[in-house]
Amino acid sequence: MPGYKKMTVASLRDVCESRGLQCSGLRKSELIDLLRRDDDAREVESDNDDSNEGHDSDLNGEDEDDNEVSLGGQFVNGGHATATIPDAMLAGGEEGESESIKEHRLKLALVQAESEARERSWAIEQERILLQAAATGLAHQLSG
Repeated sequence: MPGYKKMTVASLRDVCESRGLQCSGLRKSELIDLLRRDDDAREVESDNDDSNEGHDSDLNGEDEDDNEVSLGGQFVNGGHATATIPDAMLAGGEEGESESIKEHRLKLALVQAESEARERSWAIEQERILLQAAATGLAHQLSG
């Protein structure tokens, strides 16, 4: 991976824009994270292309020129599956539906899965804080 930390914010934004990534309003650390995730996605895509040579890559509606996340049932963030996208949402709607509507449907499914993952993460964090507070309170009781 390139040395993103040494690059200026303007250079990082240029790289993001050249890859078609949304980067407005992001700070330098967020731009670096975005580019690294994109690098990882490109690496995985490259590995998949190598292992699937001779197969039609458009079987699942994936466009090789599209820089967006492909949906295969799970949303992957940093290499870790964080949310499952219901198959019904991936299936789409009507048979004669335009590609842009299908694309928007998939984007909506991704946003909903991300939201559910954040909610689960927040619930886990709240539980961890409660457990930590309970353990601290118990330690004070034992020492007092």
